[in-house]
Amino acid sequence: MKNEQHDSRKLKYIILIFLMMKSAEHEWDDMRELACNEINKTKINEYFNKLFSQCYNEEIIPTNSHFFRARQIKRDDANQLGVNRIQSEKFKLLQKECDNINESNIGIRISFSDFLLLKSISSDDQREELISIIAPLIDELKDTKFLGFNAENSGPPPKNKRKEGRLNTVDDDFLYLSYNYETALAEMRPIINQEYSVAECVTIKELKIVNLHNVNHENKENLFTNFDLISRKVSEPNTEPNPQNESFYKITQMLSHFFISKGFDGISFKSSILENGINLVLFDANNVKFVGSKIFKITNVKVEFESEL
Repeated sequence: MKNEQHDSRKLKYIILIFLMMKSAEHEWDDMRELACNEINKTKINEYFNKLFSQCYNEEIIPTNSHFFRARQIKRDDANQLGVNRIQSEKFKLLQKECDNINESNIGIRISFSDFLLLKSISSDDQREELISIIAPLIDELKDTKFLGFNAENSGPPPKNKRKEGRLNTVDDDFLYLSYNYETALAEMRPIINQEYSVAECVTIKELKIVNLHNVNHENKENLFTNFDLISRKVSEPNTEPNPQNESFYKITQMLSHFFISKGFDGISFKSSILENGINLVLFDANNVKFVGSKIFKITNVKVEFESEL
């Protein structure tokens, strides 16, 4: 009899948790619809105040903390990369000579590396000349911190090229970062053989953020809190039929501005792409300085799936 009573209480407890979670989900969906209209801003802020009840899971990020930001390298970006900007005038003349061969009508095409190889074996004088040109460039390359995009081109895109995102409107100068290289690259939804520049930055002061990634899902008490709901919703990918439907993120954009009004510098949240990956959005891009960038080429993309049937 006691075991039956225990099982009955346990079942009621589970049902109660389920109903509370579903109720919170429905309320969020209702508010997301309201968030599409600016006249409901006050009502949305009241909803956020109720959700958090002044408990924001605040975290302090120390000065000189390191974060990472990836950007795809497109065909037209080659001249902007640090690795390609290290060129002496003599080196440019050699490139021009190779280009002239490829543009001529003699039917020969040769890569620049093969061109240099042929030059180096032609004569001792040409070999010595190439060494004198390339050796200083290699030394300069070793000292270059920005092999990919420079600091200016690693930050938020200019307003005329900016799109609404998970937490920002087109007017927001927010900076999306990741806690490591792997997450930064994963957030790009990378393509095999595509190259990406990943820039490293450091915080220039202490930052007060809302930690939305550190939720203990094993703790049953968290199932009764709205913090768990917000944590999941901020990381939720847009899987609506139209992926470009920007209204999906209106409510999380308003959440960002709600946190700004409470004096926070940013939000940390789980990656929707990489398990255990963590992202950070800063409300002011000037709170970090970029210290270098590297170029990565994608060699493999892992795909996991499950059947819906």
